[in-house]
Amino acid sequence: MAAILGWLNQRGPVAGAGGGFQPANRQVTKTLEFSGTQWGSLLYQYIFKERTGGKDRRRYKSSSAFNPGIFSRNVSSAVGYTLYSVKSNAWRTLAMGGIFFAAKKYAEAAGVGGGLESLAAAAAAVAAEVAGDFLINRAAAQRGKQLETAEFRELAARNQHLRQGMAAALRRGLKQARPKILGLPADPYDALFRSWDLLLQQAEAGGDALERLFPAEQFAESQWEATNPYSPNVDEDARDLATLLRQWLAGATYKRWSEGEALDFARKALSYYRQAFADDLAGDSSGFLFRAFTTKSLNQIRTENRAGTEITHQKLDEIRELIQPRPLDPGKVRTWSLPIPTDYFVGRDRFLENLHEKLQTKRKVLIHASGGFGKTQAALAYVLRFGGYYEDVVWVRAADGQSLFESYRAIAAGLGLPMQKEPTEAEVQRAVKIWLAGQPGVLVVFDNLDDPALAKDYWPVGDSKPFLLATSQKRDVSELERMEPLGLGVWEPAEALDFLMRRTGRSGLDEAERTAAEKLAEETGYLPLALEQAGVYIAKDEVSFAAYLRTYQREHLKLLEKYGPQAGVYRLSVATTWQASMKRVPAAARELLAAVSHLAPNANPYDLVTCAPDALGPVLAAALTDQTEADPLAALLGSLQEYSLVQTDRDARTFSLHRLLQEVVRADQPEAERSEWTVRWVRVFDQFLPKGAAHQESVPYSRGLPAFAALFVRMDEKHPAIADAVVLAGWYVYHFLHRGRWREGEPLAVRAMQVRERVLGAEHPDTLTSVNNLAALYRGQGRYAEAEPLYQRALAASERVLGAEHPNTLASVNNLAFWYERQGRHAEAEPLYQRALDGTERVLGKDHPHTKLVRENLKRLRSRGK
Repeated sequence: MAAILGWLNQRGPVAGAGGGFQPANRQVTKTLEFSGTQWGSLLYQYIFKERTGGKDRRRYKSSSAFNPGIFSRNVSSAVGYTLYSVKSNAWRTLAMGGIFFAAKKYAEAAGVGGGLESLAAAAAAVAAEVAGDFLINRAAAQRGKQLETAEFRELAARNQHLRQGMAAALRRGLKQARPKILGLPADPYDALFRSWDLLLQQAEAGGDALERLFPAEQFAESQWEATNPYSPNVDEDARDLATLLRQWLAGATYKRWSEGEALDFARKALSYYRQAFADDLAGDSSGFLFRAFTTKSLNQIRTENRAGTEITHQKLDEIRELIQPRPLDPGKVRTWSLPIPTDYFVGRDRFLENLHEKLQTKRKVLIHASGGFGKTQAALAYVLRFGGYYEDVVWVRAADGQSLFESYRAIAAGLGLPMQKEPTEAEVQRAVKIWLAGQPGVLVVFDNLDDPALAKDYWPVGDSKPFLLATSQKRDVSELERMEPLGLGVWEPAEALDFLMRRTGRSGLDEAERTAAEKLAEETGYLPLALEQAGVYIAKDEVSFAAYLRTYQREHLKLLEKYGPQAGVYRLSVATTWQASMKRVPAAARELLAAVSHLAPNANPYDLVTCAPDALGPVLAAALTDQTEADPLAALLGSLQEYSLVQTDRDARTFSLHRLLQEVVRADQPEAERSEWTVRWVRVFDQFLPKGAAHQESVPYSRGLPAFAALFVRMDEKHPAIADAVVLAGWYVYHFLHRGRWREGEPLAVRAMQVRERVLGAEHPDTLTSVNNLAALYRGQGRYAEAEPLYQRALAASERVLGAEHPNTLASVNNLAFWYERQGRHAEAEPLYQRALDGTERVLGKDHPHTKLVRENLKRLRSRGK
């Protein structure tokens, strides 16, 4: 190593030399050591100053507080990125110098003083991390390239929609103009129109005609300018249109249309084309252009085209006017009064825009979600924001047969449809359905369509029936009609916080109150109905967010259910809503829901449920082994998913459910049943997890951790299965410890140690195993001040309880020695290694694996001191 450094000190990087080690240029750098120190200093500033918001972190420079593990990883990350991002060998030399600088700081912090051998060992460790960061950055770049490819494809697809929409609009505009422009002779105009119609029809369908008439590569510039009929200069638009029409007919048989004739026709036809274009932008026809032009995309175009002309921006403003929401005119809704909107509706902007796009293109959309997600308010918000797109809006309450009848009778009365004074249900149904069959511009909203069979006789029919929007807990109402499904999720965190502040009339929250409100929103899973109930309580009793949160974390549903919702028309609480939904699903599906309510809310793996069906009780065992089902678990989950009680990811084969639904299910279970489910899941995990270091593949451990952690944290220390659960927690800790995933294993390690301390005692051998595990996790994170007392405690207790030469005691001796070695405290480590070696040789034998491990540790330590 000394020879290598000596050689490097004679050579260094040359700026602009084109790579390789060249004779040192004194104006650039004299030695690698100098350049490395300079580069390393920059990294040091970046890591300890830039990344900490500019704060001075001088305390890291002292050996007592300096964290060499974190320092080396951060420097390695920066150097690894440098190695990936730069191509010049001169810069790579500087990067390698940074490695040596990091290693030097590492050794100094450990109290070594930067000796050559220690420097080499530390450099090797840091270099290994650099290699890992290099690979990570390369993988990130590959992922970025994939995302760029996906984005390019999305833009290409949007361009395709836009070009086909232009062809469709122009074709309809010309067809409307032809019979309305007087004075056109029969020939050659009829032939010309037939040619145009055929060409544009082919272009509308795609293929070669589309590429010829609207070339993809040129479309964003010249074709757009020529075909966009909205600009301040109408005559210019007409000339562009006339030129295009003549160009497109250049290869046709009839060429006798002069420039003047074409321009005269274009001026008269432009208004029809503009109307067809506007209809498409408004989404009332094919919807191609509506998908191509959104407010967001227009804002992006304006941002990217800051140097563009004023006319270009005026065109964009014209289009924006066409696609902006059209608020509902209250006078329009003649047929039935809308529900009273709540004053606290927030957010959902992206959802409402997506809903509008789907309605304009598909004409029938189903908003589906479990109870409490705010489906009614979302549908009402859509009507109020976009109702101006429709000739009329009809709101139908579809929760039960009586509500359906009353809604239709109000519609009939409002329209003045001819009926008897006291019409029968069949007469009301027939009269309204006949009217709706000829109203393609009307929007009909069926709210709370949870039992589609009830609405069968009320459902609109016919070829010219209206737009249809339904809200339901079911994700499929195909017994009535196949509708485009659109799931409604919980609020975004910012939306939930906005709602809480509006609902409680709070503003200008201090940091503590804002944090408490954010935490409350998180713990209720951002569920609108739950936050409404919490908001009612906070507003009525005038309590702080912090006080409510403290009580909620202790009482959960008991506190939430003290007040029902008051805003809007919905009056059922969270618990009542979900209890009603659960009654609709088969018994085996309810049993599955009862089981998984004890797991994590998100991403539970299918194979956790299927690995040991007999352990989950007779009902689920029979359902999960049903030979008549191709995938029994998928069938059970499908029953729950039908009413939006769970969400599945079939590709990843995982399922999720809302945390408050889990609480409702567990609250309905007697204590004995909850305890039995815990026992069953401990048995399942015992079969789910492979045992032994050689079999700890990452997949089952990583996929099962959230579910096990959720189960383990709720287990009482007196639970009959707690001892087995602690053993399983130990396997998880062992798994993450040996894969360097220390933070993931820490919560389980802390909980396992605490349980064993209280159940078995502070000096029980199993407790001391947990103490050693936690110490190792702290050591891996560089939390040395927390690890050392744990190592010392484990050793002292083992000596008292087990004896000085018990294998567990000798393992603790080896652990403490290794800990001292890592700190550079070699004088303290060596006698401990020697003691551990002497003891294991006597107790276990010279050839035992543990003896060999201690021997290698001692040999390594002594070789460093030479």
